[in-house]
Amino acid sequence: NFSNKVLYPAANTILYLPFENGSNDTFTPDLSPLKNNGTMPRTLNWSSTGGIFGTGGYTFNTTSYISVTAAPYVVTRKTVNFWVKYSSAAQMAFMGTHDCGNTPGYFMITAYAGCGGVGTVCYYDSARGTVIGPAGNNLNDGNWHMITANMNATHQKIFIDGKVNVSATYGGLTGSAGFPLQFGTLESGGCGFGVNNYNGSMDDIRFYNYSLTDQEIYALYAYNGTRIDSSFTKAGDIWSATVIPNDGTQSGLPAISNNVTIRDKIKIISIYAN
Repeated sequence: NFSNKVLYPAANTILYLPFENGSNDTFTPDLSPLKNNGTMPRTLNWSSTGGIFGTGGYTFNTTSYISVTAAPYVVTRKTVNFWVKYSSAAQMAFMGTHDCGNTPGYFMITAYAGCGGVGTVCYYDSARGTVIGPAGNNLNDGNWHMITANMNATHQKIFIDGKVNVSATYGGLTGSAGFPLQFGTLESGGCGFGVNNYNGSMDDIRFYNYSLTDQEIYALYAYNGTRIDSSFTKAGDIWSATVIPNDGTQSGLPAISNNVTIRDKIKIISIYAN
């Protein structure tokens, strides 16, 4: 088997946790250029077939979480994208970097008291305000759903399964440089472990330091992260492909293709990862 998930331009990818390629119950490698690997302070259940794409994924049972250093993720423009599967009606945090209101931070949470009820998603930023998703999403139906938070200098959007769920006119998020970025809890700072812990499965975390377009986000959902569309390229872009062989547990050495330069008068219909 080969890892065939597509990253958008590597220079803009600051975290990519596909939950395969050497992941285990206490460690998961970051395949972005930053190599900011995820760690688990307590054992987390990893399965080579537990993810959305039939490859690696993690099951959270409120006893642990994934943590990465926060500093690279304090940016004004960003896109955070991941897949979840859960059936709980409890208030749970998907991700965040926050100190319980003492330090500017942000988090994404479901079934929050002021969020619209069970199965909804909120994005909270202590310096900017709360983006509240509409009720009736029914995300806690036991099926896989893709959740995306997309921010630029003027707007914050939440996407559910590739489509805009809610948009608000807030400025870009400030983040909190002193606390780690975490998935599955809000343990940062004074919150303490056990606050809003996630209970369900999660896969394919991607963090970009720019705002993906609506079309790019939909393509992540529609093509399961294995394809990019011609509209994503522009004249002057230089693209290459990196293929990492993986047997479901361990990875081999990456193979890197030649570069492809996008010219003004050449129309590329699509690029596939084989």
